[in-house]
Amino acid sequence: MSSSETSRAFTSVQRGRIAFPSLGHDIEGRVASVGAVVGSGLRTAPVYLTLEGPRTALRPGVYGRVEIQTANAAVTLPTSAVLIKDGMDPVVYVQQDPLTYQRRSVVIAQPVEGRVQVMSGLQPGDKVVVRGALLLDGSADQLL
Repeated sequence: MSSSETSRAFTSVQRGRIAFPSLGHDIEGRVASVGAVVGSGLRTAPVYLTLEGPRTALRPGVYGRVEIQTANAAVTLPTSAVLIKDGMDPVVYVQQDPLTYQRRSVVIAQPVEGRVQVMSGLQPGDKVVVRGALLLDGSADQLL
């Protein structure tokens, strides 16, 4: 695989700030997880935050505005880079050296418009095979 057929992976810790007009102050937190189901209407997905700092009296039905801070963009790959084998965990192939590739399980979000976000399983600087991955694993059932 040439370098043009790989994609570098990187990670970031995502923090958030929630502004509640009714409380009069903001609450800091970090992203705990992102829901796997994307709504078809507005193409939205639930994001779950773990709140930090002193406990605040939040009530059900209170509206707030969330700002998620990211230093880097999310890791996304073309769906052609992700393989499904025996109905099990999705896998990608990571380049170890010019002639060696390692199979690695990943946790992914719901595919959107031909791309999929990788939630975990890749390290900063990993080169992922994005074209021809099915040729490396002939026993894979399907591409994502």
